[in-house]
Amino acid sequence: MTLRPSRTIGRGPPAADSNAVPRRRQPPLCAIDRRGQLLGVITLADRVGGMFFSCRIFDLLRCVGDQVAAGLLNAQLSQKLLQAKELEAFQTMSAFFIHDLKNTASTLNLTLQNLPIHFDNPDFREDALRGMAKTCRTHQPSHQPLKPVRQ
Repeated sequence: MTLRPSRTIGRGPPAADSNAVPRRRQPPLCAIDRRGQLLGVITLADRVGGMFFSCRIFDLLRCVGDQVAAGLLNAQLSQKLLQAKELEAFQTMSAFFIHDLKNTASTLNLTLQNLPIHFDNPDFREDALRGMAKTCRTHQPSHQPLKPVRQ
């Protein structure tokens, strides 16, 4: 993070402090950037009574700028981490749901393949109806977690 104070434009004699920067027509600015990307600008208002800004004030401004830039970077990284965790949770839930759907499709496919062969067998028909009912009961609650994802 590099902070650069704005260019000084002198007006009047410097203060008694040899580290003082002459008063400016515009308030001093300090760019807040991270790796060359401008994140913002900090500015100071004119001092009361026309006092000069000392180099210590600019050093303090640089320190505040570093803290602000670090805070902004931290907030951005926290947001990205939260998004990554949400995506990971969604992928885990999706993988479980797809696995469950594959199992259901496999069961229904086997039932459909055996239906023409064993249709006359009442035990087979009863077992097929029981299997289809179980499949319906299994998938009804699995749709509930997907409702918040859709919103």
